[in-house]
Amino acid sequence: MKKPIYLMLSFFLLVFVGCTENVTKENVEESELEESTPVVVGDLPEVLHINGFTLGQVFEDVMDTFGQPLKSDQLDNSHSLTYADDGVGIRINLAEQSKKVIKLYVYPPYMETINLPKTKNDILAAYGQPNEGIVTNTCGNNERCDGWVYEVNGEQLIVQFDSEGVHVQYLILEKIN
Repeated sequence: MKKPIYLMLSFFLLVFVGCTENVTKENVEESELEESTPVVVGDLPEVLHINGFTLGQVFEDVMDTFGQPLKSDQLDNSHSLTYADDGVGIRINLAEQSKKVIKLYVYPPYMETINLPKTKNDILAAYGQPNEGIVTNTCGNNERCDGWVYEVNGEQLIVQFDSEGVHVQYLILEKIN
């Protein structure tokens, strides 16, 4: 009777030791990777912006900041600007009367040639830690994705990351109602 129990305990011990050994190796590799790429954490800017572009600027300023798109589509007070063949890189909403930008959507995966924050480390360097928290959303294939929220002077910047939490999917700059 004791022999089967010892065998079973030995089996569980071997399985447990084998699993923890792999996890430890993975953790060492991750920590070595983290040490090799230092993270610079910037300060929260006094005015929220994306590459220097702020709300209240006009449509032409978008072109000055991000360059000429391959294609531009307009529907009422909304513009979609395409910078790559595979998707829209920028969407903007303009105020009806003043024609100033009141909401800016930027999609870095579709703007490879433009110098934008494309990773979590880039976001940390540009904006620091999120001052209004972290939200979790559902993204492609029902996966969970974190988004960081920054608020300054009545404006909000939302940064959505991919399911791995590494690459920026989009940034939204808008007024808070």
